[in-house]
Amino acid sequence: MSFRISKCVELEQMGSQLPHAAVSLKVEPIRRWEVYHRLQSLGIACQYETGKCLNVEFENPLSAIQCWCVLRRLTRTRAESIDWLESCWHLEVEEWAN
Repeated sequence: MSFRISKCVELEQMGSQLPHAAVSLKVEPIRRWEVYHRLQSLGIACQYETGKCLNVEFENPLSAIQCWCVLRRLTRTRAESIDWLESCWHLEVEEWAN
């Protein structure tokens, strides 16, 4: 079972020096609660009303990456997830010179 993010409605920079942004995501209703609940458990501010977009606030780049990971995990098919995991086994790590 998978779902798609239909569209990203709006992304706007807000106020101060901190990288703070708000985004509205149209997520299929059947998965909206799952996305909402997971983002809440990660401490990412979000809200939605029935039949409306999921509104998410990013206080820092980490919260944006976490949101992306949640959505990616839920939008991939099983085959895509398996392919991604298998590709991880073939990555080579380079050592950093100090």
